Amino acid sequence: MSKVDFSLRTFLLAVTVAFLIAWAALGHAVTAPDATALLKRSDSYRNGWPAYTLRVRITDYQAGKSDEEHF
Repeated sequence: MSKVDFSLRTFLLAVTVAFLIAWAALGHAVTAPDATALLKRSDSYRNGWPAYTLRVRITDYQAGKSDEEHF
């Protein structure tokens, strides 16, 4: 192996390691979004009108039969 090949490989390895360290540091620097703000944002996409009523029926099934319902 020639001296140029060794120097080039060492340089490329150093650049690669520096890139990975910088990428990991920047990835951890980003903070998680606020849960309340995220929920409000998702609700704004689902709720098309400023005021309305939504009725939901939840039915729980046990062994293939309706066990209980919640309105």
